Amino acid sequence: MKEVFISHSSKERTRATDICNVLEKNGITCWIAPRNVIGGMPYAQEIVHAIKDCKIILLIASASINASEQIMNEIEIAVNNSKIILPFKIDEVEYNDSYKYYLNRKHWIEAVPNPKDFYSLLVEEIKYLLSSENVDSDTINDTYLQTLKERNRQELVAKTQDKRLSFGLSIKNDEYSDDNHFYEYLKRIDVLEDSGRYSSFRWLVIENVTDKPTHYIVHKECGENKVYFEDMRVRAKQIFSDNSERIVVDSLIEIQPNFVQVFKLHFSKPLNPGEKAKIYYRIDWPNEVNSYYKGELSQSISLTRYKKGTKKLVFGVLRDSPIYDFEMQEINCSFDGVEPLKIAPNIYTAEDDPDLKPIHGKNFSGAYYEIDDATDSSAYRILYKQVTKQSIDNDDEEDF
Repeated sequence: MKEVFISHSSKERTRATDICNVLEKNGITCWIAPRNVIGGMPYAQEIVHAIKDCKIILLIASASINASEQIMNEIEIAVNNSKIILPFKIDEVEYNDSYKYYLNRKHWIEAVPNPKDFYSLLVEEIKYLLSSENVDSDTINDTYLQTLKERNRQELVAKTQDKRLSFGLSIKNDEYSDDNHFYEYLKRIDVLEDSGRYSSFRWLVIENVTDKPTHYIVHKECGENKVYFEDMRVRAKQIFSDNSERIVVDSLIEIQPNFVQVFKLHFSKPLNPGEKAKIYYRIDWPNEVNSYYKGELSQSISLTRYKKGTKKLVFGVLRDSPIYDFEMQEINCSFDGVEPLKIAPNIYTAEDDPDLKPIHGKNFSGAYYEIDDATDSSAYRILYKQVTKQSIDNDDEEDF
């Protein structure tokens, strides 16, 4: 008797085999065709027996299943035998009506765009389902499954708050998420001064992806020390093809000063469905740099509040003293770890960027990174080091 029956389209055989190998390396026994079909036995009979003998049906859900009568037969047999069905979605599949009838009450794992990033979550969920005595076959009712991702996220929040309060606060899910706009382009350059002043320059290209006009976006900013909103000196404008217009900015935080500041950026005119807007704004956070965790020099950006997704990301840091040894880290949407990205930084000065004209001639230098597609990321972090006298003068000996 096997524990998991892997249901998959022949077009996904390579992926299904890969998943089977991962599960079996973690001690989970699997039945998968054609590997486990006994020669000489009727194929349909083998399928039926295997489904009846297992506890979980793992459905490798891709767009190809909608055209597969064989997979639909397997799902019907599983439902009729009260089996647990766990869809593992490896692309943006939209179930046809037949699948919706059977699967709407099933919990699933959204494993896009890179399914391998979700293998560890898949193993954990299956082990839980196998160890539970009275699991409802309608797994959407299972609160443990619903909280796995949330638990991973909270663990990461706790770890980051130990070092950088602002980053921990910024990746928390809250009521300030943007459910209306797709962020086609997001550029952020953080400018830090040894005096403690911190300024952040932001450029956005957003699209209204709802069926109603929108009037504003909401921005949440978190710091290491409390500030008053008026001291952030938020300046914003909407950029058009032939001109730009200043736009109104309202604070949404009543308690001042605060570690968290939230404000509305109002469009010059309503943004209709399908329309795009380009927004520029700049914020300050007084004395922020002097409050940073001393064991790590880093700047972080959270994408958790952009619920409709973020595509192109440009993220950089500049200081008025020399910095070096840059590294970009990514936190993916499943919050199952922090991974260094193998991409090279673009080393530059403020003068290399026409968008940073307000700070030209002020001796700012650093690096920025370009991410062509940030849709599967919750946050990024740039780590760097600062050149000090100690880091370049090891001793007083003249050796060259």
